[in-house]
Amino acid sequence: MSQFIFSKKAWLFHAFFIFSFSIIAQTPVWTENFEYPIGDEIGKHGWLFENDNPYLKVCPGLTFEGYAGSGIGNGLQIEEENKNAARHTFPQISEGCVYVSFLVQFNSNLKSQYFFTLWDGNMPSWAGGTDTKFAFNGRIYGEKNSDFDSRLNIGLSFYDNQKAVYTTDKPVVIGETYLLVIKYEIVPGDNNDKVSLYLLDRIQDQEPEQPLLGPLSDNASKGDIYPAGLMFRASHTGQDIIVDGIRIGTTWKSIISSSSSGISKESINNRLKIKKDSQNIFITLPKEEQINIYGINGKLLFSVKGNTGINRIPILNKGLYFVTAGKEKGKVLF
Repeated sequence: MSQFIFSKKAWLFHAFFIFSFSIIAQTPVWTENFEYPIGDEIGKHGWLFENDNPYLKVCPGLTFEGYAGSGIGNGLQIEEENKNAARHTFPQISEGCVYVSFLVQFNSNLKSQYFFTLWDGNMPSWAGGTDTKFAFNGRIYGEKNSDFDSRLNIGLSFYDNQKAVYTTDKPVVIGETYLLVIKYEIVPGDNNDKVSLYLLDRIQDQEPEQPLLGPLSDNASKGDIYPAGLMFRASHTGQDIIVDGIRIGTTWKSIISSSSSGISKESINNRLKIKKDSQNIFITLPKEEQINIYGINGKLLFSVKGNTGINRIPILNKGLYFVTAGKEKGKVLF
């Protein structure tokens, strides 16, 4: 009888672990819906800047049927070359895949320059930081279509602007709203990460077998990165792009599905009492429970029997962590 009880407990734990992993895999790591007043400079809302030039501004947002980031808040207008590039960090992802999705509407022709890139999160020296690597991998471009004034070709490079690859058979229509998804694959080893780009005119719950562009890998000189930030860049006079509904995750499901639109829904309810300082998280429990700490990829990082009252758990690295204790679940960002 005791053997049966143990097996049942083991099965329940296994099922709970799979369920917890599934929740984490379907949860975005970071989102931005630009829920700020129209006309506000984006630098007022946590976005980083490079110099004293004017900031990009909040504008009316975009919609896309079925997309989790559709119709929430406003958007960001990317225009004119003398505007500040808009950067934002997110929890560093150091293994597996990074998916970044956002709605985009092109309202003018472009001049073969990139307007989006992933980033390692370190501010370069020329922007007031200390980093000299200039690690902007996964660049998205736009250029005028040679056959139609009302259409654009979309481009992608890993790092080198001279190696950008452009679409030829699927131009986008100026004024239409699309869903762009860039996938960054972290491959073990040096200088072999890959990027791919997807362009959607309707929602697709499953990752397409073939991307629009890629996978590409061309960065033998600058090296790979662990993505920890993104940047939107105004590059030339006359540029006019609106972006909205940014979602970052480690699976296709985590960024696309409306059912994964927030960590604080019923699946991860944030009823745990969690506090933090610079080196620890503190979890208050009403009774003894097993505390489990997971990384953003669902990997169990720490497990301990929690006591009634306050439990201190040291955290060594910055990032987003998911916490379970009994039936309760929560998150904490360092």
